[in-house]
Amino acid sequence: MPVSIKLTNMLLHVSLILSAVPPGPAVKAEIVDSGTDKDAYKVGDKATVRISIKNTGDRDITKVEVRAAIEKEFLGNFVKVMSDHIQVPIYRIRPGETETYKQTATIPNFPGKYRVGTRVIANGQEIGEFQKTIEVTR
Repeated sequence: MPVSIKLTNMLLHVSLILSAVPPGPAVKAEIVDSGTDKDAYKVGDKATVRISIKNTGDRDITKVEVRAAIEKEFLGNFVKVMSDHIQVPIYRIRPGETETYKQTATIPNFPGKYRVGTRVIANGQEIGEFQKTIEVTR
């Protein structure tokens, strides 16, 4: 880190010249599979969402995040009822490898049509997203 020092009018001035840190290398990855285990559920069923991520680059992926949202159809429009930011417990995807993350939840007591959407971030870079509409009945 360069430092310049100069004496002016009996005051000592120290300046640090900071260079911008370049961004890290781009992540090369893709979502190779995503979805839910079924298209229709009954209240109380267990539903599983899955996302498979393939590292198509030449560096390890060490952090995967999912930004998820669930919307419910109301009067012909979808309204967000829940959103979450999840740190996925995938700690390393080596080049050429594929890892799958699954999350299971119980379907609540609110029949209707829902849209599940996710955005996937690997090493801080968005690599893709998916959406799926499901039907919930009693």
